[in-house]
Amino acid sequence: MRNIDPVEHASRFAFAELPITFNGRLQAPFVSEHKHEFDEIVLIVSGSGVHHTRFGAETVDAGTVLIIPEGEVHAYSESGSMVLHNCMIRFRHIPLPLGELYHHPAFTALFLSSRKSHDRAGSFPKVKLKGDDFRCAIEMLDRCNQEVQEQKLGWSLHCFGCFLQYLTLLLRNYDAPEKDADGIHQKLRQCLEYINNHPEQNCSIQYLCKRAGLSESTLFRWFKRTTGMSALEYQLALRMTRAANLLLEDRSLPISEVALQMGFNDSNYFAKLFRSRFNCSPREYRKLNSCPIPSAPEL
Repeated sequence: MRNIDPVEHASRFAFAELPITFNGRLQAPFVSEHKHEFDEIVLIVSGSGVHHTRFGAETVDAGTVLIIPEGEVHAYSESGSMVLHNCMIRFRHIPLPLGELYHHPAFTALFLSSRKSHDRAGSFPKVKLKGDDFRCAIEMLDRCNQEVQEQKLGWSLHCFGCFLQYLTLLLRNYDAPEKDADGIHQKLRQCLEYINNHPEQNCSIQYLCKRAGLSESTLFRWFKRTTGMSALEYQLALRMTRAANLLLEDRSLPISEVALQMGFNDSNYFAKLFRSRFNCSPREYRKLNSCPIPSAPEL
């Protein structure tokens, strides 16, 4: 590994046949502010550090891919342990077969967004690679760097092919910011209020999506993000909590009636679910407890 040397950057695009340059694994990157006349794709291979841009500072670690647009000032700090793969590219000079990619929303968001788009987002785009995709990206960039160093027959073609695969990984792993996040959160809040007010209904995902006006994937993602559970898990947890409270609030109420009020026609099935959550039967729960528990989380 080697430290970044500002002097060598002047000749990084020495090969006209390849408007892409791979620097290999670099350690302890720039601390001072700097900018480039090209787009920069930075993959954090290991370690961590703080990345500074005009939008502020954020901690970055292994698997993070930073997209730094041409002409934008940035810097690193607390990066002594950080190792990165640096890929410099001039997208305007890339030949086909990138035609279809230029029309892909993720490609536009990552590499063709305007300064105003970045201002609205409050950050530059980034991608998080994990597992096999992370390992695959490192292997591809290592191969590219080796090809650049050795320059055997067909090296530039090989590098370009690897770069296209790397680009595909980034596009497939890009998690685009949600549009109208405030509107989605409001719809989710209304959905949660309905569930909290009608725990006995055991609403289906289809019903909740229709009520909230959201797709299944969006509902699942935002429900998980807000509550830490899926909609079905949340409803079951809520029903069990409400059932536990009923057991304590009215100790004369039969357990079968508690089950019915929480939407369970089969009291044996209710008892089984209750035990899996509280590690005791409903009857034992009554004997061991005296105070109701909170029934729903704050949003």
